[in-house]
Amino acid sequence: MSISARIEALLYASENPLSIVEISSVLNEDHDVIRKEITRLGRRLNEDTSGLFIARIGNKYKLTIKKEYQDIVGPVSASELNRTDLKVAGLIAARDRTIKGDLRRSFGEKYLNSVKTLKEKGLIAARKERNTELYTVTTKFYKYFNVSKEDFSKQITEIQGDNQ
Repeated sequence: MSISARIEALLYASENPLSIVEISSVLNEDHDVIRKEITRLGRRLNEDTSGLFIARIGNKYKLTIKKEYQDIVGPVSASELNRTDLKVAGLIAARDRTIKGDLRRSFGEKYLNSVKTLKEKGLIAARKERNTELYTVTTKFYKYFNVSKEDFSKQITEIQGDNQ
């Protein structure tokens, strides 16, 4: 079994991005060997013949689907979040200060289950502020949706500009 195939399998199976050190530890291989193989594997996957690529998230790596294929796999992939969860997460991410009242006005009482799910998955955080809770997205939110905070903020600004 080649080291490249072992890395590919490990990145595929992992729910979270993995660092060179983590991959090296699991495969019992030298860090430099892992680094070179990830580069080689990344080049191979970047060819037009593959629907996958290795995403670099900080100093970690994750095997994921290329954007142009996400609409194809959407109907058959099991989503961990339902539509309301996604809408609630999107609202919280799009606003600087989202409080319970904002969510209640937008979603009715349906927001309660979504907030619970999003908190359990570590995608949002809540903190007490006066007589309500203030919600924010976490760094795990950006990793989960494979987008940087800067890119997300830029897209939100563009959308808000288009709507005015």
